[in-house]
Amino acid sequence: YYFKVDETVMTLLQGVKENHNKAGLLLQYGYFKASGKFYTQNLFKPSDIKFIEKVIGVSVSKDFNKRYIDRTRQKHRLLILETCGYIEFTSAETLFTQRVENLVAQQMHPRKLFYLLIEELRNKRIEIPSYDKISRIVTEKFNIFEKSVLQETVDIITPTQREALDQLVCNTGEYYQRPLLTQLKSINQSLRPRKIRHGMLNFLIIKKLFQELQSVIKKLDLSVDATKYYAGWIVKAKITQIADIVEPHKRYLYLVAFIDHYYKIWQDTLVDMLLRNVQQQLNNANKKLDNVVKEKIPDKNKLTHSVLLGFDNTKSKVDLV
Repeated sequence: YYFKVDETVMTLLQGVKENHNKAGLLLQYGYFKASGKFYTQNLFKPSDIKFIEKVIGVSVSKDFNKRYIDRTRQKHRLLILETCGYIEFTSAETLFTQRVENLVAQQMHPRKLFYLLIEELRNKRIEIPSYDKISRIVTEKFNIFEKSVLQETVDIITPTQREALDQLVCNTGEYYQRPLLTQLKSINQSLRPRKIRHGMLNFLIIKKLFQELQSVIKKLDLSVDATKYYAGWIVKAKITQIADIVEPHKRYLYLVAFIDHYYKIWQDTLVDMLLRNVQQQLNNANKKLDNVVKEKIPDKNKLTHSVLLGFDNTKSKVDLV
């Protein structure tokens, strides 16, 4: 589909004499239509090259990647952009960087931000650069944002709050005792009494920490996406990775987000467990009621039979009269 020879392709191929240049131009055009991006020769797929040979009826030598030189590739890239009405990324890079900075300031999750940027580039008909370049720009702006949040954390967190967070990752020295954070990461929605008691203990610990850290949470005012991002890192990371963070206030920031996020998750979980438990009790009650009704059916049938028999006897006597 993307390598179809349409009117645009015919326009592009005008004046291109060498077969390998025709193939390279059509390959780039097909890739651009599919992804909005351009690729270097070493990323061209052999199967696509063979397909192009059939489409335009030319033969491409085995050393195609060497013969289709980079200067020609760049010339074709600009030609495709101009023909398709797109803007070179370098011409829009300053505006793109400013847009990233604005989105980061809104504390959007990096993954969501990444896909939003790709969509905006497509909608504005701007060439999509390599994902590595986008990632580097986003990472740079996130680091700047995080640096400012870390400085705010330094200014507002108290020694008592730091100590409470340190307790989450500290090791008692006993090989059989895991750090408290490992225990708190687990959320079990089982309705078994023993599991409920264990879960409630974790919730009460998180609730106490949430109340202790509430002033920090309010002043940082992290967005839902930013809180999920930092909390998600804590959930996936090993205790050693968390403890080894060189900048202690970065560790505190991530742990504060974890407590905030998990406190809200536990609230939703407890409501869900309550509703499930009520439904379970209703189902049990309905089941017992059905059993009682089934047990009474024989007696009910006997009574009905007796009434019908009496009616028949009465009718017979009336008929005789």
